[in-house]
Amino acid sequence: LGLQAAIVEISTNRNAKRGRQSFVMLLGYKCCRPHAPSLASQLDDPSVNGHVISTLLKMQASGFVREVRSFVQHDRTWIRNKAKTYCERFAGAD
Repeated sequence: LGLQAAIVEISTNRNAKRGRQSFVMLLGYKCCRPHAPSLASQLDDPSVNGHVISTLLKMQASGFVREVRSFVQHDRTWIRNKAKTYCERFAGAD
């Protein structure tokens, strides 16, 4: 098991709750982009959804505007701002 795959495995283990946030952020590099679909599958989890949006933005994974768009109205300002930035940057890519 490669290091990135191990980090993804921890990041997608919902039993770890908020403890996964730092692991999600470790994947915020272009070289980790192949793992973007696995991360995006965690957008429905309030424990890490903001961190997932931030990481998708950092890794420049463009295929998730539809999923991220629902967070543009989020009650937490930092999540709302990350979602707006993501949607603005990748709106034409989908």
